[in-house]
Amino acid sequence: MDHLLREIYKQSYSRLFASLYQRFNDFELVEDGIQDAFEKAMVKWRDPPDNPAAWLYTAAKNRILDQIKRPGRDAAMFDEQFHGNSGEYLPAEVQLDEQLRLMCFCCHPALGERVRILLTLKLVAGLTTDEIGAALVMKSKTVGQALTRAKKKIAKAGIPFKSPDLLDLSQRIPEIQKILYLMFNEGYHSNSDHSLYRVDLCNEAIRLARILTEPPNRDYSTKPLLALMLFQHSRSKARMSPSGEPVLLKDQNRKLWNQDMIAEGRQILKELEEKNVSTQGPYYYQAVIAREYAIPDDFSKSDWVKICLTYEKYYYAHPDPIVLLSWISAESYRSNAKNALALIERSGLERHLREYRWFYSVRAELHARIGDHTAAVADIERSLTLTGNPGERRYLHRRLRELGGHKSIRSPE
Repeated sequence: MDHLLREIYKQSYSRLFASLYQRFNDFELVEDGIQDAFEKAMVKWRDPPDNPAAWLYTAAKNRILDQIKRPGRDAAMFDEQFHGNSGEYLPAEVQLDEQLRLMCFCCHPALGERVRILLTLKLVAGLTTDEIGAALVMKSKTVGQALTRAKKKIAKAGIPFKSPDLLDLSQRIPEIQKILYLMFNEGYHSNSDHSLYRVDLCNEAIRLARILTEPPNRDYSTKPLLALMLFQHSRSKARMSPSGEPVLLKDQNRKLWNQDMIAEGRQILKELEEKNVSTQGPYYYQAVIAREYAIPDDFSKSDWVKICLTYEKYYYAHPDPIVLLSWISAESYRSNAKNALALIERSGLERHLREYRWFYSVRAELHARIGDHTAAVADIERSLTLTGNPGERRYLHRRLRELGGHKSIRSPE
């Protein structure tokens, strides 16, 4: 039941929050109410009800109403009519999806960029503070403190929970895109202790991106992001072994890739390139690289010259240490692993990616390719300290055994 409740939490948190916050307009009351509802479910549910979300909504609402009736609270201020009702939307022809509406609320211009991302990952994606911290390479305590400050700022500024007009929506789209990207990445490289690949988050990010790119919104700037997510999601059935270990891109069975998603992603990029629309942003560059990996029927046939040139344009247009790491990894196939390791050393990447587990995994494979198993083992052991995902840990322990490394870190059961 614990696992089932976690899944229900991920799937229903944003809708529960949106419905309850619109009615009661109080962060603490709503979050406490939802938390209490899940605690009650853990005790009372032997089997989940027919409509778990409705049960949880009722339980949370009753908890909030009980809190309001306590001495010292003004129950009148929570009157439903005072705060509006669930019908307060844009006209039907431009009506926003409920969760997109919540995203617009989280992306209010009065909030700082990092706060917008934190709020949306918490409220829309339903991530825990630990998962948000892992996704953004932040400490969980720092995430919790930032969320607390954000709630206070929203209350003090009186930011309303309502649909923005079309101008506000257009101004918030870049931030929404960042959040969709982070949401998808959390699903694609899940930091959860239970699942390496969270299909629900990936599907949700794609669904919300479609809402932006299709009529009536038809936002072309989101199309490269949609193409990127389609390319990445197309590999979902090939990314895990039967034992739950990650399967690297070079080892994946490409017959399992979803060709419909790949074809849609390629068509999106073709249309954008023909119209010269949105072809300089980070999502476009990543989508082009993903397309290049999707074209050949074997990893070794990848066009490394084109991939590396795209990474070069991407990095100089949008400098970022993770982009540089990916570029260097691609360069190791265009030239060799020894040159790639030298590039990592000269660039000082470790200073910037000290807490990024993929840095050590990438460098470990480069060391292994040149036969330096001692250095590879050290990097794998460092990577093990930075991930709690059982599937990833099994993979890393297997690599340790293959490289003759010791088991200084306990392997998962």
